[in-house]
Amino acid sequence: MESSANPTPRSVIRPSQDCGLTMVCSSIHNDRYEGHARIALAADALDKKFPNFIFTERGEIIAIPGAGKLNWGFGLAGAEPVITGSDVLVTKGDKIGAIYTFLDPPKK
Repeated sequence: MESSANPTPRSVIRPSQDCGLTMVCSSIHNDRYEGHARIALAADALDKKFPNFIFTERGEIIAIPGAGKLNWGFGLAGAEPVITGSDVLVTKGDKIGAIYTFLDPPKK
């Protein structure tokens, strides 16, 4: 993730990381985004829908050769996250090739 104090959906995906990038999100529709431009559009839509929300890292990043996992929260700064989940990144060479986003089930 970006070292920004307030990372937004748009700020955590950087064009220099694009290498035929694919993002799959485990939402109700199992959304799939191909390429940096489509991912950026999805991030922009998230920014507009939740303008004051930020991402926070929840725990340590776990990395193995060719892949990594990050648990995150998304919500208002200083508050409990409204949404939590995990991103699994798979690399192609020295760039991100795919991101798999898993949303945690809603709290009951």
